[in-house]
Order: sequence, then structure tokens, then C-alpha cells
Amino acid sequence: MSWVPLYSVATRNLDSDAPILREIFDSLQRVINYDAVVYRFDDNAEFAMGWWFFTVHVREDFVRRLVTHLHAKDPNVKDEGIILKTIRAHLNSAGSSAAIKHKGDVSIFSKYWSWLMR
Repeated sequence: MSWVPLYSVATRNLDSDAPILREIFDSLQRVINYDAVVYRFDDNAEFAMGWWFFTVHVREDFVRRLVTHLHAKDPNVKDEGIILKTIRAHLNSAGSSAAIKHKGDVSIFSKYWSWLMR
């Protein structure tokens, strides 16, 4: 199976937020008893404006199997959006300052850039 760049992450403290994200993805992996490694972070996180930016890549079949598993438990689950909500909830409960979004969605800093470009 191929790797899919699914999430973009921005964090002010990479050293404390990366282990939290690893723990979250490990717990999601355990939910469906997936044997292989299901996620990987970019090798090169970029630092700009006081933030670290990197992409989380996941296995395509992992997302499909996790959504299918969650849909079996709750018929209201329709797509991978529920995974992002779960990740954000865990980050908030851990006190993380990381911002995460689907790769290709509107930039995390879109409000800042629009203000800056006035």
C-alpha cells in the first residue's frame, strides 16, 4: 500500500507535540489491530515564524479500515473527518499547541496572511 500525505501540522514546540501525535496514531493503530506501521512524519520539519511545519503520511488502507471500523460502531461516521476530530480532541486534552488540518485545506495561517497583506 502507498503512503498518502493526509495531515499538515504546525506546532510551536515540536519536541513535546511529536510524541503526543505518535501516541495518538499508535492508539488509532491499536483500535483496528493493524500490524504494519501506519504513519510517518516528514523527515524534514520546516521552521518558520516560530512554528514547526511537517506533514503526516498514512497508509491508504489504514484510513479505509479505520473509517469502516468507526462506521460499524456509529453509522453517522461517513469519512475520515472523524479521525481529524479525534486527533484534535486528544491534542487539546494533552495541552498541545499543535494545529492540524487535512493536507490541501485552507492554510492554518490564512487569517494572519490576509491581515498581513492589507
